[in-house]
Amino acid sequence: MKLYLDLFSGISGDMLCGALLKLGVPFEYLKCELEKLNLDGYKIEYKTSEINGIGCGDFNVVTDNTDHTHHNHNSLKEIIEMIDNSSLSESVKERAVKVFNTLAEAEAKVHNIDPNKLHFHEVGAVDSIVDIVGVSVCLDYLKIDKFFFGDLPSFRGEIKCSHGIIPLPGPAVCELTLGMKWNDLNFEGELITPTGAAFLKAFGKQRKVGDMTLNKVGYGCGKRKIQRGNYLRAFLIDNIEKENSVFDIEFNVDDMSPELHEPLMKVLYEKGALDVMIFSGMMKKGRLGVLVKVLCNEKDLDAIGEAIFLNSTTIGLRYCKKDRVCLERRWVTYPSEFGDIEYKETLYKGKVINSKPEFECLKTLSEKHSVSVKEILSKL
Repeated sequence: MKLYLDLFSGISGDMLCGALLKLGVPFEYLKCELEKLNLDGYKIEYKTSEINGIGCGDFNVVTDNTDHTHHNHNSLKEIIEMIDNSSLSESVKERAVKVFNTLAEAEAKVHNIDPNKLHFHEVGAVDSIVDIVGVSVCLDYLKIDKFFFGDLPSFRGEIKCSHGIIPLPGPAVCELTLGMKWNDLNFEGELITPTGAAFLKAFGKQRKVGDMTLNKVGYGCGKRKIQRGNYLRAFLIDNIEKENSVFDIEFNVDDMSPELHEPLMKVLYEKGALDVMIFSGMMKKGRLGVLVKVLCNEKDLDAIGEAIFLNSTTIGLRYCKKDRVCLERRWVTYPSEFGDIEYKETLYKGKVINSKPEFECLKTLSEKHSVSVKEILSKL
């Protein structure tokens, strides 16, 4: 099952938690899981509140001290130790720690300090810790590893925090949403919190959704009254349009031994490359060189980029995203006088248009029966 978030009025940790509870996570289950955190000084509440005529999941963390400026400011190390020492499942721990690390990287960059020396302020308070772990529990319950979201609603203004008065969107939100598309809403007030932005960065992917089957919708309640409906809308969907794009990476080298080509290709395939091609040609100053092209999925882009720099002599690379059209593929097994042979078939509109025996299978049978691959092919 997949999740799609409509950021009509932005996102925060409590809005996301409320929407996920509305999608079917039992509140008592969430409550019991949060008790495993061994964190004192809070209680959680959940009810349905009506916003613009729509019933929304209203999740709230009530702390002993309602003044956020006097909350304990936990360090990243302290928070991770708290999570690791809890009896929460490993998958929930991984999700929560990933969000805090994502937040820490952004905050550290903004304040120009080492993430390990960072002391969280607002997001290190008890209610923020509960929000982040609570959402992690809900995502784990619904088995959501990655979700999709649309354009971010823009907003402006100012907000008071532990560092004083800062403009909106805050520096951490700006850092976390770099590269994401915003819609010009010209709204006065905060719509996206650092916690909400961290979940988008850690687990989300911004894209327009095509064909989909809508299974369930849940609304998460915002806390402020604004002119537009202050809620987050979350959809459980399937049949989201397939990823019909790949990243095309290329780089040139004219000072690399050809003996290094084979180990380079090997490690690129190990890192997830879909295809690797090497072309020879004449380069500047009359030197012979090669153009290396690599196709990969977006999730493998960073790992493949690192592998290129560590296993070649290039000092730079180029990449772009390309749309593609792929035929449906399937693997079937047919009998032969030499044994079963696996074939790869490609289909167009449900009809097989190509069928080819897998070479590794032919090679194995060739060695087994002491006959050439050519002879096996001639009798198929």
